[in-house]
Amino acid sequence: AQAIVGFTDSMAIWAVGARPSNALTDLILAAELAWILRRWLGQRVSFAKRQLQKTYALNLLGAMCWCGTGVYVHLFEPLPQLPSSRIWQVFLVLGFSTPVLFPLVIRDAFYRTSVTTGARTCIDALAALITLGYVLLVTQRVDLSQGRQLPAIPISPWHWLDGRSYGAEEHGMSFDLLSAMPSPRCDSNFVLSLCFLASNAFSALLLGSARSRSAVAARMAVLVTLMFVNCHLLALLVASRSVRIATCLDIFHVAQGLIIWCSARHLQEVLEKDA
Repeated sequence: AQAIVGFTDSMAIWAVGARPSNALTDLILAAELAWILRRWLGQRVSFAKRQLQKTYALNLLGAMCWCGTGVYVHLFEPLPQLPSSRIWQVFLVLGFSTPVLFPLVIRDAFYRTSVTTGARTCIDALAALITLGYVLLVTQRVDLSQGRQLPAIPISPWHWLDGRSYGAEEHGMSFDLLSAMPSPRCDSNFVLSLCFLASNAFSALLLGSARSRSAVAARMAVLVTLMFVNCHLLALLVASRSVRIATCLDIFHVAQGLIIWCSARHLQEVLEKDA
């Protein structure tokens, strides 16, 4: 009985709508990314592949910090409200590191010899400008629709995202920045999710173009496509309203963890080849 009371008391320090299972899976993801990062940086590579090592290390570091911040968000700010807090904005900006960096990882892994130094510098500068633009949009809490309601978005013949906050409803709230879909607010999780989908699609195209000269690129193309499918599956599960938000996110986290692990192994193969 004392154990049950103690557990209940610990729950009281968490926010309304807290998702402990999501915090746990994010913590596991952060640990996985930290292990991959340590192993990745411990590899001795040729000068030609140092750029790939640095770019993917930065990608892993950003993703690890994002998942680490997610532990706090799921426990203490699970239903972020308006105006968005600084910790929520940090969470979004850290999350944006993967959509902007992963295409650069693919460039450095499979287009290393075909991209000139000048072109690489221009691409890096463009990525930095895109990141700066996103940071400004998030920190200024920009609403792209200027307060207007977005139309419902079909994501299958049977499922629509109609703008409701799927996670907030069960707690008697009408809105939150994490589960409102679609949401025109740049400080919403929905806009970050669109960035992930766009990055996955672009990365799949890059890998598709490289698959004829690299078997690893072909396998990576499959994994990136699975990332896209996993993001879409999350939206389908949420829109179905038959699965709780916490369960939807747990499924998403587990699938992402498996895909990340496989992707890291394939990139390790590229790094070690003729190192």
